Amino acid sequence: MTGAKPKARTKPLSVMTTILGECMCAEPFFRVAERGRAPSAQFLTISGIECISLGAVTNESSAKRRVDDTVSQLASRPERLASIGYLIDHEMKGEPIKLADSIPLDVWEKAYPEDKNMARSIRKTIQIIKNADFPSAIKEFDRLFQSQFSHQKRGDNPYFMGMTLHSLAVLYILMGESEKAMPLLRNALEMKEQAFGNEHPEVAITQEELGIQLFAREEFDDALELFQAAKRGTERAYGTDHPKVAMALNNIGCCNFHLGNSLAGLVSFQQARDLQLAAMRSNAKADLDLIHVATTLGNLGYMMIRLKQYEDARAIFEEALLVQQSVLGDDHQACRDTISNIDFTNAFHHE
Repeated sequence: MTGAKPKARTKPLSVMTTILGECMCAEPFFRVAERGRAPSAQFLTISGIECISLGAVTNESSAKRRVDDTVSQLASRPERLASIGYLIDHEMKGEPIKLADSIPLDVWEKAYPEDKNMARSIRKTIQIIKNADFPSAIKEFDRLFQSQFSHQKRGDNPYFMGMTLHSLAVLYILMGESEKAMPLLRNALEMKEQAFGNEHPEVAITQEELGIQLFAREEFDDALELFQAAKRGTERAYGTDHPKVAMALNNIGCCNFHLGNSLAGLVSFQQARDLQLAAMRSNAKADLDLIHVATTLGNLGYMMIRLKQYEDARAIFEEALLVQQSVLGDDHQACRDTISNIDFTNAFHHE
């Protein structure tokens, strides 16, 4: 992957933090920038589904339908899944490692509306993704992977290859071709483990996505194992109180829901909710951050209904709806599902 080295920032870091707030995904990027470490070439990556939604209580869905509904929620604005960043050298528990330090595209574009250091190929791919032209985006990422694979010993290509395969897999998922995504995710996971090592946050991203696909196939035990591994890798890098840990907790809760472990699921959703809401207290958030918060709140309310905690569930759903409406608009299916859940709790609450 090629790209010009970024120039020195012209704005003080404190000013950039004021513009962006402490975005859930951006904090490590600013911390590294402050230390002045030399980054790699700039990269574009597509994160994936990340958080499973249980949906509407009145429409008891299969695991596959729940994942498909979550995909459709994201596919309408796929640029929300895109992130821009650099590979940086870092130390974890005294050991040197590589970290993929990135922030969501919508946050990046607000901070750097005229990023002259961005490669033309990345600009082109971003526009393709914004147009939801998934076949063309797949061609761009496939071309990039072939270039990286042909020069796999050059620079940071050993790290980039797994990230590029992951993005390819996500694009197939968004296009509704998850069967093509599965081998790509498995290969991406293997490449990332070889490059970054086990229990690494970049490995955790692909473990989450592969786990979600296994969840859709009702392979809940295998999915749960991957989500737990992702949680360990994320905690090792960022600590136990980082909002990225919340995504693994949410998905662990969904597995427990389908496995009939209601109390364990409730605890996971509560822990995820607490981490996300703590991160929301600052000024600015990426749209995807807010979607994840609403998803976890909705899942927590769903679990409370299963446990017949109707009044608490209604309050949680109302909070989720406000977040959803702020990002998705009133007519989105996710908002309609949450309104349906509120109506359901009202019916029981008034009995």
